[in-house]
Amino acid sequence: MRSQPQLHALSLDGSERMLALQRERCAFAADRLITARALLPAFPDPSSELLVTHFVLDCLTQQQVEAFADTCFRTTAPGTIWVVSDFAPMQNAMLRPLSRVYIRALYLAFRMLTGLRVQHLPDPQTALTRAGFERLERHQRFNGLLYTELWRRP
Repeated sequence: MRSQPQLHALSLDGSERMLALQRERCAFAADRLITARALLPAFPDPSSELLVTHFVLDCLTQQQVEAFADTCFRTTAPGTIWVVSDFAPMQNAMLRPLSRVYIRALYLAFRMLTGLRVQHLPDPQTALTRAGFERLERHQRFNGLLYTELWRRP
């Protein structure tokens, strides 16, 4: 937000505390930043040029991710960047079962702590591709368990 003073952004998070920290850190750009709880209907302002969903899409069903991706594509301008960070099963076939147990444990913990009903990871890559976004980059850690992708609306 500092290096791009003309940039408008929508940031979604499931945690009000994380959103508050973000608003505090970006107070200098409050007129250009929309923050919203991920599980509430929140759609980008047509002037948004950056969408950020760090560990948010995994709180939605596949149908919700697809509807959100479609809406984001329709309501943003060409060139809009979308940063997606989330969990995925590990790529190594021997470690994949362990990562699935870990992900199930995370969903159980979130269900107990927040009442989250979703129990399975959605496939945001398919949803964003179908909506019309194109993936520019993918970075991963822990053999793919954590990833961040950069998408763009052509």
